Amino acid sequence: MATFNNINPSSQGSFERLQKLLTQKINHTHERIEDTRKLVNALNAQRESQLNRTDHEIVSLQREIAAWRVQLDDKNSELIKATDEIRKLRVEARSLDIHLKRLEAENASLRDQIDQMSAELDLSRKSLARLERDKLTAETMGENLKRRLISMHETAAGEIGRAVKALLTSQKGIRWKGITTQEQATLLIRSGVINPQKYLAYHKDVADAGMDAGRHYVLHGASEGRDPNGILRDLLDNLDVKIE
Repeated sequence: MATFNNINPSSQGSFERLQKLLTQKINHTHERIEDTRKLVNALNAQRESQLNRTDHEIVSLQREIAAWRVQLDDKNSELIKATDEIRKLRVEARSLDIHLKRLEAENASLRDQIDQMSAELDLSRKSLARLERDKLTAETMGENLKRRLISMHETAAGEIGRAVKALLTSQKGIRWKGITTQEQATLLIRSGVINPQKYLAYHKDVADAGMDAGRHYVLHGASEGRDPNGILRDLLDNLDVKIE
């Protein structure tokens, strides 16, 4: 009988490799069993959670069904009341039929009156048409007048601007020679040619840019034909003439 010590070295090496391979398979099997156990535990926990949610949903549905039953009872009570109301309405409908026949008789009389009023209405419409034509003519004349006033305002503002520029550049204007732009603006303000408050109020772009009213008019406004003091603009506003 052969013993372990009598096994030749090559057979012993094969046995150790086989033993090692079996050990690895056993360990791998244990790992798979552990993974399977964890998976089963997770599935059980998930199933338990789903069961809890299902139980909660069932309880919620039971509550909703109870609430719906209460509402259904209320609706049945309302239906009974509505049935009684329908009976009452039928009685009222019979009364209304009688009243309707009386109204039909009155309606026949009213038709005659309507025919007469229609004839009078035709006359009124013709008169209204004449009035509308007169109104349209007046509005057209008003628009033409507004355009003329706006044109006069622009022309006057342009003339004032040209006069100011001519004065500032004139060699004869000794008073204006050798003074700064700001000093020129101050003299124009003092003389009433420029009204700073009105200038900024009517020229929003200048106000938004934060520029000085007098300086802007001397440098740009006069050449652009801007209204320097708002006198003409105030007049147009009083006449309800709006300038864009």
